[in-house]
Amino acid sequence: MYRGFNLNIGNETHHYDSFKTEGLAIYENQKINVNTILDNYIRSDEKLDATKIIADWFPEIKSDIFISHSHKDEKLAISLAGWLKANFGLTSFIHSCVWGYSDKLLETLDNEYCWKEKSKTYSYEKRNKSTTHVHMMLSMALSNMIDKCECLIFLNTPSAIDTNDINNSSETNSPWIYSEIVTSNIIRIQTPPRQIRAQIEALEEAKM
Repeated sequence: MYRGFNLNIGNETHHYDSFKTEGLAIYENQKINVNTILDNYIRSDEKLDATKIIADWFPEIKSDIFISHSHKDEKLAISLAGWLKANFGLTSFIHSCVWGYSDKLLETLDNEYCWKEKSKTYSYEKRNKSTTHVHMMLSMALSNMIDKCECLIFLNTPSAIDTNDINNSSETNSPWIYSEIVTSNIIRIQTPPRQIRAQIEALEEAKM
């Protein structure tokens, strides 16, 4: 990642409405078939294949921008992605396209391994373990995607978080947004190759 941007939109979200169609095309292209069966993720030793899960959630997606947003702002994120594509030719990764898949996987795991038929309840201990594992894998995958994108745009709306107090988790409406913003603050900074080339060319011209 090279830069992070705090896009403070407030309630003025209508500016991007006309680009929703372009954004939906990007969103649908990134969506994954949620009907993937559990057997595809379980190894012979009955452990989750984290590499395969992450590969399925993030199949070689080439994106320039990572859009971090509240679930309530999904339509806005899609429209913004359309606006960026139409005006600048940039492809955005809309992270809400993977949220539902972690929940789907958790539901499958819990029904298969955490359900106690005798009491008709879920095992608290096993449920905690399955949730921790899946959420950790998703968190790492999202961090990797942020690292690969050139920039992150945080949609700062009333539905999101109070960025004036980013270190106070009580001000965060979404733990995923909090995690992504913190990641953007500590992740390695990578200068785009085109900028490096421009700097080299400028130095060469200065020597002439």
